[in-house]
Amino acid sequence: MKKVCYNFSFLFFLILLMCISDPVSANSPIEVLVDGDEIKYTTSPAIINNKLMAPVRKTAETMGLKVEWSEQNQMVSIIGIGKTVKIMVDSKEAFINRKQIQLEAAPTIVNGQTMIPLRFLSEEFGYLVEWNPKKNTVALFSSIEGQNNDNAINVEIPVLMYHSLIDGLNTSLSVDPERFREQMVALKNRGYNTITDFDLINFLEKGSPLPDNPILITFDDGYKSNYSEVYPVLKELGMKATIYVITSRIFEDVTILPGESEKITWQDAREMMGTMLIQSHTWDSHKMVMSATGAKRGMIASPTAINGNIESQQEYETRIYKDLVQSKKAIEENLGYEVVSIAYPYGDYSQVTINMALNAGYKMGFAVRDGVVNKEDHLFKLDRIQVYGSYSGEELINVIEGAN
Repeated sequence: MKKVCYNFSFLFFLILLMCISDPVSANSPIEVLVDGDEIKYTTSPAIINNKLMAPVRKTAETMGLKVEWSEQNQMVSIIGIGKTVKIMVDSKEAFINRKQIQLEAAPTIVNGQTMIPLRFLSEEFGYLVEWNPKKNTVALFSSIEGQNNDNAINVEIPVLMYHSLIDGLNTSLSVDPERFREQMVALKNRGYNTITDFDLINFLEKGSPLPDNPILITFDDGYKSNYSEVYPVLKELGMKATIYVITSRIFEDVTILPGESEKITWQDAREMMGTMLIQSHTWDSHKMVMSATGAKRGMIASPTAINGNIESQQEYETRIYKDLVQSKKAIEENLGYEVVSIAYPYGDYSQVTINMALNAGYKMGFAVRDGVVNKEDHLFKLDRIQVYGSYSGEELINVIEGAN
């Protein structure tokens, strides 16, 4: 990010220098390229009050972002992976997710087009900027490595799978809090850098850069200990993780369902923003059921017997699709960011599961198989390394590096 900011500073220093020594006319065409392709504007970008302003919709959509306009509020919403930016015409106040910030220049309307600072838009969505004063061209690149990220295919990302933290209990599904801290400190001391699901999908889809020694830490089910025990440790160490929640079990306030362990609340999830990301573990399909073949399978992996009758294929597909849509919608409405990932309950899935997840708007899915993730993997068949409570920090490092 420092490199990106440096490039922006250099860009606008050059623009200001040109304004002093050889002013650019307000009518001079400024070309904007995104990954080498020129944006064809109906209203050209322009320097307004020493700020390079560009039409927001055409620019953002070319960058792969979604744009929504509220006529009533004169507000533009720019929606990307993990981030929603809201800006208002003639106001320097803006919101990134739910955090209020101040813009350097207020958006304005020119020829019916909402113009916003190009620097702000590009910086917030991770683009590198290069300014060519001779050609009056601004080039945006979605990867710091440009389009020649040949080494990306060789990057291998461990994805760790945890469940809950319980005092004195070290099993396949639980880790003692002190043992967990030992494992996290070992990862940090070894030079691992935690990433989010958004970082991972951007890398897998577009080759966007990752930090050295990237690692994704995940927790299934959404147990309360993810908030009370995991969150403080990761926040202290400057690390991040993802919780895949069974969304029907998450409420605004503490609500413990019969036969269930206590889960996090939406309030907890909002407090953990920036450290713990929430993604899907289905709405209400975390169950093993009898399949049409008589074998026990995960509920989203196969048609099942409902009230003594086996579902038809259409009933099965409709059930899965509705579940995944409902889960995704609940998280997005409560937390304000996009859901891109699903962790399959019990790691069990089928091609139909993948098809319905794609139709519901998910971008990747995680199973339960030891291994690492790389660019050649199927986006909906990603591996995770199960972490046992018996592992010391050193043993965990050996397990991870043995999987590479």
